[in-house]
Amino acid sequence: MALTPEDIEQHIFKVSRRGYDKVEVDRFLGEVARSYRDLRHQLDRTVLATTEPTPPADPPAPDPGPSAGPTEDGGALFRLDRGPEPPPAAPGGPDDFQRLGSEVAEVLRTAHASVAQLRHEAEVEASVLRQRAEREVAELRREAEVQAARIRQEAQRDAAALRGDAQRYAEGLRNEADEYAARTHVDTDRDVAEKAAAAQAALDDAERRLAEARIAADAVVAEAEARADAVVRDAELDIAQRRQELEAEAEAEAAEHDHDHDHEHDHEHEHVHGPDCDHD
Repeated sequence: MALTPEDIEQHIFKVSRRGYDKVEVDRFLGEVARSYRDLRHQLDRTVLATTEPTPPADPPAPDPGPSAGPTEDGGALFRLDRGPEPPPAAPGGPDDFQRLGSEVAEVLRTAHASVAQLRHEAEVEASVLRQRAEREVAELRREAEVQAARIRQEAQRDAAALRGDAQRYAEGLRNEADEYAARTHVDTDRDVAEKAAAAQAALDDAERRLAEARIAADAVVAEAEARADAVVRDAELDIAQRRQELEAEAEAEAAEHDHDHDHEHDHEHEHVHGPDCDHD
């Protein structure tokens, strides 16, 4: 099916979130449609000129040959009569059709090439920005994981130290109680009972401190886990924010590229058709 200028101007493209600027595309298609319409009008005029009936030419008058006329001194002067001028050749030969067809084909080729070039450049820029974003996201995630692992190791080390101190303290109290009981085995039952109660109290205190140390160690580990989770969560938020910034940067670069391309196209159009050419 042949395209018409209206088909070009009224063609509807699918809309995507990061597609081309609709105003820029409409303006470009409008220029293509105007060029196509001008060429069609020129082609129609040429075809009309070639198909109009040509009025029959008058038969050429017979050549009367040289004729003589009197001169001032009474002599004879010969005069050569010329026949009618041949009619001019009608315009619109095969060369005109071939030239107009080539111009139409060139306009369409230029339009397709421009659109393909814009699409290719946009895809390349989007690919570069996407790779850059993926690298930055991977780096942020790696740093968050390293920091979280370091926090967990420090918490586990602190907890182990607290447990070790509590166990050593409890064992020391038990040893002291056993030694005290061995030295005083000859004492009276009352003294033994008192000393046993004191030893048991010391043992209970050691057990209590050991339990407190375990609770403190668990709290340290829990706090470390919470800090690690906070680090990962902050990293994810930074990743999302950075992705939005990169997408905004990509859209800004694409818009600037489209603006520069349109400015260059207008400059070329003025250079070819002159500054007074109508762009509307």
